[in-house]
Amino acid sequence: MGAGIDWDAAPPAGYRRNAKGNLIAEANVTATDREMDQVVRKIHDFGAALSAQMWRFRLHTLEDIATFLERVRERYNARLGGRKGNVQITSFDGRLRVVLAQAEHVAVGPEIDSARALVEECLDEWTKRSNVNLQALVREAFRPDAEGNLSVAQLLRLRRVAIDDPRWREAQRAIADALRPTSRSEYVRLYARPNPAEKWLQVPLHLATVRQPPDAGGDAAAEVARRRVDAALEEARAAGVAPADLIEAMRPAWDRARRAAARARREAKATDRAEGAA
Repeated sequence: MGAGIDWDAAPPAGYRRNAKGNLIAEANVTATDREMDQVVRKIHDFGAALSAQMWRFRLHTLEDIATFLERVRERYNARLGGRKGNVQITSFDGRLRVVLAQAEHVAVGPEIDSARALVEECLDEWTKRSNVNLQALVREAFRPDAEGNLSVAQLLRLRRVAIDDPRWREAQRAIADALRPTSRSEYVRLYARPNPAEKWLQVPLHLATVRQPPDAGGDAAAEVARRRVDAALEEARAAGVAPADLIEAMRPAWDRARRAAARARREAKATDRAEGAA
């Protein structure tokens, strides 16, 4: 579909290209499609810039940690971090922490079929005397998920069960051979706390868990309101509304925006007072 089309090239003036690659006159594009296109492109512009910024943050963070660890090694001829490369560094006042965690990705190989057969053979023979919890553990270990994959964590739990039976030991060896490291990932996690007596709270870097900073007050609400007003203004201008009429029409929205920002600031101050009293 759309083979041979230069999708990056701008279409001729007065036309838009649809998903099939066809040129559609602007007059034939519905207002909803135009608005949807505008919203999607606006979000993507911000998202692409944010993604690039997060990549630079990750790159600089890993470089900063590596440089610091190298200086420590040279200074003391010692190595910071755990056996797997995990590193935890904390600010002097004990309120900020950076954690570099190494995660190993493991795949399950075909040897697991032999392990399953040996384990089931053992359970069939031990049915009357085998522990119910062991049976449940075995069933959970070899139960595939929705995508047909076995849980590496459950298989490792099964490997820790010691039973004096040559078939069980052979099954354990088959499980060990089936678990193959495929790659490693590095995760940067940031933690903060108000003072050293409080619990650590993770600073969210994932879009689904990001939250308003505690010191933002009503500024965030004001920014949301401002953006809504700007969007309405842009839409009205595009529709040819006269400036005087536009100002009059937008006055209620501006009033609502100011009230929302003021309410958010009052709530933030009330929360601060309540926390201070506690």
